[in-house]
This record gives sequence, structure tokens and C-alpha cells, in this order.
Amino acid sequence: LFDAAAAGELNTPEQIRVQVDRMMEDERTLETAANFMDVWLHLDRLMSVSRVGFSAELQSAMMEQSRETMKTLTTRGASLSDLLAGHETYLPSELASHYGAADAGWVEQDGETYGGLLTHGSFLTVYALSDGSSPVHRGVAVRERMLCEPLPPPPANLDTSPPAADAEGTTREKYAVHSSLPECASCHDLIDPIGFGFENYDHLGRYREEEVGQPVDATGAVDGVAFE
Repeated sequence: LFDAAAAGELNTPEQIRVQVDRMMEDERTLETAANFMDVWLHLDRLMSVSRVGFSAELQSAMMEQSRETMKTLTTRGASLSDLLAGHETYLPSELASHYGAADAGWVEQDGETYGGLLTHGSFLTVYALSDGSSPVHRGVAVRERMLCEPLPPPPANLDTSPPAADAEGTTREKYAVHSSLPECASCHDLIDPIGFGFENYDHLGRYREEEVGQPVDATGAVDGVAFE
């Protein structure tokens, strides 16, 4: 590549395409693609987070799922849409057991409970609390890492502690206070409606239809556009 640059062979789109095609034939490209995903969504934080029930085996399996899925899609020339919304994924046996899935390996998911990068355990576990889901962390991840909209820091001296784990009600009910306080609402109106869309997943990425004996409400909104 340096030789091509020195020879003036990186000056046109056609010349650059030749080099890209050449580099894509090198297996190191796949590691670069997986590393890009880790940096983009901060999935490398998975190696340092502490979660209740989180084992080294589960940690390794979650990272393997995301990296192997990304590398396989790269070899296929797949699109960003395939990564985010596709139903195919690599599922290590440890993770298949964790999810309650019947099959391991390269599998087709149902697209309802699981399907796409944002239902990977790596993403859901990184953006969670030690013993519970976190609409705030997950909403911020989408707003900043995917919509490219940096959020301002919270006002000075504002208590940003999450609701107490033993407080009554569902996670959604616990976070409802954000929309009722003016000093919180300006930011949380941008965050929480997105984050609530992940409430079917606990702090380790397991799908759930109930929380504390109540049906999970995973409806949400992005800038006023509702989704479920």
C-alpha cells in the first residue's frame, strides 16, 4: 500500500478500488472489521464489566458471537442492514444454552425474540447494570453511537444514580421519574423512549416477556415516531 502511494497510484477511485479489493483478500481484513465493530459500539468493554451471573465462559461466547458474525458477513459483502437487522448469526454452544436456543453454530434466528446485532448478548450486557437492564445506557448507545448525536453532560450536582434495585415496579416504572422532572426530561426524552425498546432483554441479554410478574412493555419512540 505504501508502494502504491509512493507511485501515485492512490489518486483515483478506480486505483483505490484496486487496493481495497487486494486488501480484502487478506484474512487480516476480517479482524479489522471485527475490531471496528468493537470500537464503534464499545463492545470491548464486555471484557471488564461485572454482572450478576456473568461467567468467563459466557463473556467469551458473547464476544465470539459478535466478532464471528461480523467477520462472516464481511466475507459475504453484506450490508450494514444485514448486520443490524439480519436473522443469521454465529451462536457458540455456551450462548445457545444461555438463550435457551435449540441449535448452535451458524443459525437462523426468528427475528422476533433475537435477530441483528442489537440483540447480541455483547451489546445488551455492556449496556446494562450489574443486576438489571438499563434503558438509559441502551438509549444513549443508540443515540450517540448509531445516530451520531452527542448528548450534553447532566447538570452539575444532579443525582444520576439508577433507581434502587429493590424498588417496587418494573424497570420502566422505576425510570418514569425522568420524564416528570424538568432538569432530567430535556435529555431523557431523547434517551429513555429508545432504551425502553430493549426491555425484553435482561442484564445478560436473555429474552423475557415478564418482569417482577408483570408483562414487559417494550414500546418506545425515536423522536416521536413510535415503535414496538
